Amino acid sequence: MADFQINGLKELQKALQELPARIERNVMAGAVAAGTRVVLAETKAKAPDQKIKTRLTSKQKKGRPGEIIREIYIKEKEPFDAFYAKFFEFGTASYYTGKGRTVGGPYQIPKKRGYFVVNGKIIKGAIQHPGVKPQPFLRPSLDLKAEEAVRTMAAYIKLRLPMETGEAAKGRISRRMIQEALSES
Repeated sequence: MADFQINGLKELQKALQELPARIERNVMAGAVAAGTRVVLAETKAKAPDQKIKTRLTSKQKKGRPGEIIREIYIKEKEPFDAFYAKFFEFGTASYYTGKGRTVGGPYQIPKKRGYFVVNGKIIKGAIQHPGVKPQPFLRPSLDLKAEEAVRTMAAYIKLRLPMETGEAAKGRISRRMIQEALSES
């Protein structure tokens, strides 16, 4: 029986224990970000309003250990930016929210005034807001691009994992590199 001694086992064990956390932090978070960019681009293309389009962004949120959450949201630069976006996504019903006998029906213009001005036009009789037709842009973007986002995440992991495990030179992964990896698959 031969006796031998292996040096560096403690360091190897420490490296193996750190690997999952490092992979989660570096590889998986980057993969989720790459997949989110695919959905975000489609969401911006479908956004019905220029203000919403320019303020759509994504960020990583804290989750439970082992969980990576990234959300697409509307960055509020003015009050109610995100508030109004839901009216585009889901639409609104025709409505009047006044008092008295006109609640739930057309707004009856009081006889003592006789008219109502809307966008410079004089309206007589009764008015009712027509509502807003839904113009969904968030949900359809995810439905349309979910599969492509998953493929993009897989391509990112395929490129990045060797960098984390030391099998390849470290560096930045560009979108072009991901596209090339996707076209090879």
